[in-house]
Amino acid sequence: MPQETGQEPARALKKTLPKQQTHVVLGFLGLRVNDRRRRELDVLSTVLSGQGGRLFVELRDKRSMAYSVTSVAAEGADPGYFAVYIGTSPEKAEAAVEGIKVELRRAREEKISALELERAQQHLVGTHAIGLQRNSARAALLALDYLYGLGDENLTRYAEQVFAVTQDSVLKLAQEIIDFEHSAMATVGP
Repeated sequence: MPQETGQEPARALKKTLPKQQTHVVLGFLGLRVNDRRRRELDVLSTVLSGQGGRLFVELRDKRSMAYSVTSVAAEGADPGYFAVYIGTSPEKAEAAVEGIKVELRRAREEKISALELERAQQHLVGTHAIGLQRNSARAALLALDYLYGLGDENLTRYAEQVFAVTQDSVLKLAQEIIDFEHSAMATVGP
């Protein structure tokens, strides 16, 4: 199977199904698991997602456009993806997608605030620590780090890596990843 290069032109697919909601995913080519910029992408995704994230506040709280909205980043041996998902009513779908694009453009054009950075870092490090409370979780991460060639210290350096992320490094990554000319959008709904 040919590998994605990120240079394919933007594409969109719409699937009509007997649903009450419209579901949209807008995605971009992401990073490999061994890319040093993974933590910047984690921070960017955290700033955008969650109940206090930009997407939730703008599209759900302020504009009542979303039942659910989030961003997600997934890395792999091959480049993964960075995507934004929204579940909305069919009559609001077009405006909701435009609202997502506004927030993504903002992430490309403006540095995240110092408070957003600190909150994202604290959330990521805290969630990571909670996830490592079970021996099986630590063993699984150590095994994956070994398989991906990340080294056995990768597990213990997570907090250090997250706290090394800066407002400038998140902005630079957003400018590289969020490229509407080379994106994919899938829509499912009535």
